[in-house]
Amino acid sequence: TATIKVYSSSGKLVKTLITKQQTPSVIDWNGTDEQNHRVSPGVYLLELKTKEGIYHRTKITLVN
Repeated sequence: TATIKVYSSSGKLVKTLITKQQTPSVIDWNGTDEQNHRVSPGVYLLELKTKEGIYHRTKITLVN
């Protein structure tokens, strides 16, 4: 199980994505927030956490 949280550049939580697959997978974020509203283009922070204790952060740029 892995959880990916998407944060705005100001640190606000935008969306939480969860996978329950045991094997590596691809998770698509469609550029929406928790209410399924489109978010603005810009830089976002992704935070990955797994139940095995893996933790990683990276920046992405969303373009529309």
